[in-house]
Amino acid sequence: EHFNPLINFNTFFQGEQVHCAAWPCVPVYSGGPEPYSMSDEAVATISRVYSIQAQCYTLHSTTVISEPSIDMMGTKQAAAFNVPGGGNARIFAPDGRQLTSELPATEEGMVVADLDLDQVTMHKAILDTCGHNGRPELLWLGRDNHAKPAVRTDRDLSKNYLSSQPFSFNLWPP
Repeated sequence: EHFNPLINFNTFFQGEQVHCAAWPCVPVYSGGPEPYSMSDEAVATISRVYSIQAQCYTLHSTTVISEPSIDMMGTKQAAAFNVPGGGNARIFAPDGRQLTSELPATEEGMVVADLDLDQVTMHKAILDTCGHNGRPELLWLGRDNHAKPAVRTDRDLSKNYLSSQPFSFNLWPP
């Protein structure tokens, strides 16, 4: 979900102060055919940018995969999850600074930092992504908080699960 700007904006708007970013095992990019976007460097960058955009602390963590896990999953010859490691834990400040040192990629552990929530308030005042910097006169996000079933049939879709309110969509001002 961290790659989805609409979901991110929805979360920013809720005013979070501390964000927990949990990622799967992400290896060091080898320069091979695997996507860079799911490398340790890329996902840490996404978490850092999240901190800046949301003006919050981000607790960034990834899964560590071990040799026994690789054997159990049978992924030794697979394109992913084929080498031990992938661990990546850091804490980012609301301005994007990394507050902790990094753990070795093959070790599980904890990173710890003191979080000054007054820094969140200060940074939200400087960069107001959900207020005037969000340009609400041009863009807005609609959210439907009604519960919906996980599986819907054609008959269910004939009911309007989206909203009982009229909906309009304009690509260009009239």
